[in-house]
Amino acid sequence: MNHIAILLAAHQLTRYIIEQYYRLYEAIKEIGDLYMLIEDGDSMRIPENIRYYSFNVNSLNALGYTPIEETIVPGSNHFQVLQFFKEHPDYDFYWNIEYDVYFNGNWQNLFIAYKNVETDFISSHIKLYSEQPYWCWWSSLQLKTLLIGQENYVRSFNPIYRLSNRALKEIDKELKLENAGHHEVFIPTILYNANFSIEDWGESNHFSTTNRRQCFYSPGKDDSDINCSMRYHTPFNRMYIERKRPDDLLYHPVKW
Repeated sequence: MNHIAILLAAHQLTRYIIEQYYRLYEAIKEIGDLYMLIEDGDSMRIPENIRYYSFNVNSLNALGYTPIEETIVPGSNHFQVLQFFKEHPDYDFYWNIEYDVYFNGNWQNLFIAYKNVETDFISSHIKLYSEQPYWCWWSSLQLKTLLIGQENYVRSFNPIYRLSNRALKEIDKELKLENAGHHEVFIPTILYNANFSIEDWGESNHFSTTNRRQCFYSPGKDDSDINCSMRYHTPFNRMYIERKRPDDLLYHPVKW
C-alpha cells in the first residue's frame, strides 16, 4: 500500500482554496498524495497542476448509503471520502481537511507527528455521550442492524480527521446495511464499539494516548467554546492568525 492520501475538501474553487492546496502540497509532497476533493470538479477550470477528485450528487447516491437529509450538508459529507476510498483503496490512511481549516505552522509538522501512528481514527473534541448529553446530533444516529446503548455513543468534531483503511472498510460495511447518522456521531460510535483505536489530537480526555503527542488545538470544553481554536462558530480572521507567531495549532473556522 501507499502510505497516505490527503483530501482538501472544497465546494468551490477560489484563490484561497488554490493557495491552501499549494501550501499543503509543499508540506506533504515527500509524505503522501494530495487531492482536492471537490463537488462537480469536472465542470470547473481547475489548474492542470492541481490533482483533484470530483464527485456529484449522482455519484454519491450510487453508493447506496442513507443520508440524514436530502443534502450533503448537514452530516453526510463523509460520503465523498468513502467514494474516494472505494476508487482508491490502496492507501493506509486517509486525511480529510475542510477548506476552512488553517494550520498555524508548517503542515508537515502535523503529518510527521502521526506518520508512524497506527490509530484508526483521529479527530477533535471526541467525547462519550455522558460527557456532552446535550449535543444536537445524537438523535441522528439510526442503527438498523446494530444494538449500541446510548451510553456507548461517541461524538467527534470533524473539520479535519484521519481514518485508516480498515476503518473505512468498516464504515462502508455499516452504511451499506442502512445504518445512518451524522458523520460526527456515526464514525466514532461505529468504530469505538467495534474496538477500533481512536485518538483526540488536542484534548486530554478518555481518548488521549498515554504517550501524549503535542496538542494540535487549544483546549476548550467542547466545539462551542469560543476560546478553543477548533470550534464550529465565530470565525477566525486569517490575518489575525498570521500575525501571531507560529504555534502549530489547528484553527477552524477561518474566513477571508
